[in-house]
Amino acid sequence: MVLNKKKKTEALSRSDKVIARFFRFDWVVLILGLLGIGAMMAANIYIEYGRTGERESTRLATQAKVIAENMELQLNSINLALLDIRDGFSHWHDLPGEADVKLMMATVTNAMPGVRTISVFNAEGTVISSNHPEMEGKNLSYRDYFNAVKQQPDVDTLYISEPFSTLLGTFGINVSRMIPGARGEFSGIVSATLDPEYFKTLMNSVLYAPDMWDAIVHGDGVLFLMMPERKGLEGMDLAQPGSFFTQHRDSGKMMTTMTGTVPATGEMCMMAQRTVNPVQLKIDKPLMVAVSRDPDAVFRFWRRDVLVQLSFYGVFVVFSISGLCLYHRWQHKFKQLEADAGARIERFSIALDHIPSYIYMKDKQGRYVYANRATLELFGCTLETLQGKDDLGFFPPDTVAHIQSIDARVLHGEDTVEEVSVLGEDGIRPFP
Repeated sequence: MVLNKKKKTEALSRSDKVIARFFRFDWVVLILGLLGIGAMMAANIYIEYGRTGERESTRLATQAKVIAENMELQLNSINLALLDIRDGFSHWHDLPGEADVKLMMATVTNAMPGVRTISVFNAEGTVISSNHPEMEGKNLSYRDYFNAVKQQPDVDTLYISEPFSTLLGTFGINVSRMIPGARGEFSGIVSATLDPEYFKTLMNSVLYAPDMWDAIVHGDGVLFLMMPERKGLEGMDLAQPGSFFTQHRDSGKMMTTMTGTVPATGEMCMMAQRTVNPVQLKIDKPLMVAVSRDPDAVFRFWRRDVLVQLSFYGVFVVFSISGLCLYHRWQHKFKQLEADAGARIERFSIALDHIPSYIYMKDKQGRYVYANRATLELFGCTLETLQGKDDLGFFPPDTVAHIQSIDARVLHGEDTVEEVSVLGEDGIRPFP
């Protein structure tokens, strides 16, 4: 029998709830999937950010190491040269010939491109010999590099002065050795002035990006050189609280890397710093090398990749949401068409139920799929029990073969009118 209107409405209501739950499940799955993909992308972006910073820190540290190791070799060579000059005089009150002294100093400066000037000072601070004759006879006892040795004389110490403006108009650092007297007392110094041009060439050689700069700083925090050169920064005191230099010095480490704002320039920098302190030498003050890059330049390609990934992710999100909305619209439209078809079928079924004829439908396997009220009353069953059954449940065996023959002709497009017998409670009755 056909379901009544109330049952139909309840069935449709249950169907609507099922479909609504299905749609909600779709959205939950989509949102969770998009969040999962987004989380994986975010994790990958974060990891790649760390890798980019680590790679650049390693490169900067390598460049700082190149400069520092070269400077350590220079300091070792200068130390040996100063010892040779100092030990060449057995007694400073009985100097050898001036020509011999000049020849020794010229040989050293020619062999060591990192040295510009070598001078010998007596105990009063007067230059008694130099490879630059214009300096001889000048009293430089007021210079810090002379007084540092005089005030704390140690025959085994190599003294590294703070950067200063030389008499020749350059900015330099002096490396000095004490000259001991007969009883080990202070009798003067032998000093070599570092050539900034040599170190500029060295510093420029490690700059592999246009946003880079490097610097050499004295252990007291005074800036010696910076490449590319910037006016007004030579001699600046970098030993300020919280500065990169101070953090590195206070760390006690040979190498540090850090990122932040440099007080001297006000720039954001990623910087590697390395202390120049040869282990085989006893020096009073170390030097420090810094190599820096602009973080914006370091992470430029990383930011580009992030934008590309986010763009693809955004497009994927838009297409996914649009696709699901379109799918749900199609589903809704299909549901409406299905409901309309169901309504039409219901109206058609009601009409067929009022026709006093036996009307039914079968599938290709000969099983009943529909029958009107008259047929159902004839068979004595409901539509639910009828569906799926074949003719053997309602006709005598000899009639079934005849019916199947009729069905075969109908399936081939032939119209036919036949009369068969059906089993009933009162015996065989004609059908249809």
